[in-house]
Amino acid sequence: MFVFILILLLIAAIFGVLGTVLKVAFVLVLAGLLVIATVGLLGYYWFRYRMRDYQRRIGRTGGAPPSQMSSPAPSSTIDVGEPLRDDRGHTDP
Repeated sequence: MFVFILILLLIAAIFGVLGTVLKVAFVLVLAGLLVIATVGLLGYYWFRYRMRDYQRRIGRTGGAPPSQMSSPAPSSTIDVGEPLRDDRGHTDP
C-alpha cells in the first residue's frame, strides 16, 4: 500500500500537481478528524444525558432500579367505617 501511494505521489510530481494532491489529501484528513470528533462529542453528550435521566429515575423511586419499581397499589372500594377506639385504646361511647 505504501509503495502504491509513493508511486502516485511520484506521478503527481511528474505532472506538476503534487501541491494540489497534497492539499486535497490534507483537507480529506482534516474532514475525517472533524467527523470523528463530532461523533465522539455527540456520543459523549448522549451518554451523559442517559446517565442523568437514569439517576433522576433512581432518585424518584427511592433507590430502586426502574426495573424493580412496583406499580402503585390499586385503590380499595371497601367501606371500612369509622374506628371503634382511638390510639390510646379507649372505646367510644
